[in-house]
Amino acid sequence: MTVRRRSGGTVENRRERRQARRAAESVPGVTSVTSAIKVAGQARSDEEIKRDVVDYLRWSPFVDAKRLGVTVRDGVVAVSGVVEHLAYRDALAIDLEHIVGVEDVDVSNIAAGPVLAGGQAP
Repeated sequence: MTVRRRSGGTVENRRERRQARRAAESVPGVTSVTSAIKVAGQARSDEEIKRDVVDYLRWSPFVDAKRLGVTVRDGVVAVSGVVEHLAYRDALAIDLEHIVGVEDVDVSNIAAGPVLAGGQAP
């Protein structure tokens, strides 16, 4: 038996939206969740969000922006490339969630690897 759950409404911030989704996903027997929960506030275009993400990457002390690629679709930021440590990848995901308009962040396509002088991988 497949049980699907649809949740909706409006919350104050993205953290509350994620918490509601996780709560619905944790119900025994639920195999998929479709979230119609909206975050209160003004919507931003994907282009505006991407500009802010790229600006953040340029100034971040943890990553080399030249080694990362960014796409944004429907407020979901996907970052790919290489960082020096996995901890930097995780910190990046947390930081990017705080950019206004970001619905979710996918850093699953970021690998960790050594960096040589000049930002080049060996």
